[in-house]
Amino acid sequence: AGGAARGVIGPLLDAGLRELVLVARDPAKGAALVADFARTRRGDPSLVVRSFESVGSEPFDIVVNATSASLHGEALPLPSPLFAAAGLVYDLMYDAAPTNFLVAARTAGAAATVDGLGMLIEQAAAAYRLWHGTRPATAPVLAEMRALLDATRAPSEDEAGR
Repeated sequence: AGGAARGVIGPLLDAGLRELVLVARDPAKGAALVADFARTRRGDPSLVVRSFESVGSEPFDIVVNATSASLHGEALPLPSPLFAAAGLVYDLMYDAAPTNFLVAARTAGAAATVDGLGMLIEQAAAAYRLWHGTRPATAPVLAEMRALLDATRAPSEDEAGR
C-alpha cells in the first residue's frame, strides 16, 4: 500500500480490470490508499483491500508484488492457489536471479512470471523523452541489461552440472 502500489494501481484500473484487490500488510494504510482512489476515480472497477490473512485462495489473473519483500529476500504469506491460475505474476523488483516471489509463483504453476527490469528501462526512456524530446529504443537496452545481469548470476546446481 505504498508508493509502488500507488504507481501501478492507476494503470491497472485504466486497463479495464473488473476488480482490483490490494493485499496490504498494513490494512489501515491499504484502506487509505483505496479511499484516495475512490475519491479521484469514480466509476472505476471495484478496488478493495484485504490483509494477507484474508486474501483467501481464489486464483487471480494478474498478481503484482509491489512490496519491498524481494529487496530483502523475504517470502510473502500468499497461498499457492492464488498463483496457480494466474496468467501473469509480476514483481516490481529485479535481480540477476529470479526473486523468491517469482520462484514461489513458478513453483505454484503460474503461467508467466516477469521481473521489474523492463519497467525500470521504460521509466528511464520516458524520463529521457521528457528531457531530450525523443524516446530511445528500449528493446536493445533491455537485452543488454538482461545479459549483464545474467553474466553476474552464479550458475544453478543444474546449470553447473552440465
